Amino acid sequence: MKGTLGATWGLSPRVTHWFYTAVVQPMVLYGSLVWWTCTTKQWCRAKLNHIQRLACFAITGAFKTTPTAARETALQLPPLHIIAEGEAGRASMRLRCAGQWQRSSDRRGHGRIWAHLRNQDEVFQMCSDNMQVRYVFDHKYKVEVPSRDEWASNKTALLHSKELIWFTDGDGSILSQLYRVIIIIP
Repeated sequence: MKGTLGATWGLSPRVTHWFYTAVVQPMVLYGSLVWWTCTTKQWCRAKLNHIQRLACFAITGAFKTTPTAARETALQLPPLHIIAEGEAGRASMRLRCAGQWQRSSDRRGHGRIWAHLRNQDEVFQMCSDNMQVRYVFDHKYKVEVPSRDEWASNKTALLHSKELIWFTDGDGSILSQLYRVIIIIP
């Protein structure tokens, strides 16, 4: 990224901001569920702040003496250690809802994120409405697509049938329909 900008040339601030938030941040935060605990250490925060400071400088072009917190506020970028903790929390919630989280890991290492989040906000104690994907390949229905001629000749009989009727174009009114799909469920 350094070779793509200069004081008077290069990528626009908008593109630089996009590049940082869409490419650099996800690369830095990858696997934050595993390493989030080190964000409490000063050396880790210093490295994360350094990355964010360079990005803020590249986006704004402000003087080097401008405080990082002021640049972050102007760009609406939260500190990276807070984002890392949030990403770790989201990953743990996703794993817990999928039944992939081991309860024995709640008290040690990177698994402490769940206890940490549960104590911060009662939202994390709620159930999730995520659903597991399930593929069903044996269809118990039949799809019919009447031709224009069938539709024109049997319009009333087709409309008053007890099947589900899905219109594929128009606004759903009888006059605007050229095609329809009938789904028959036995």
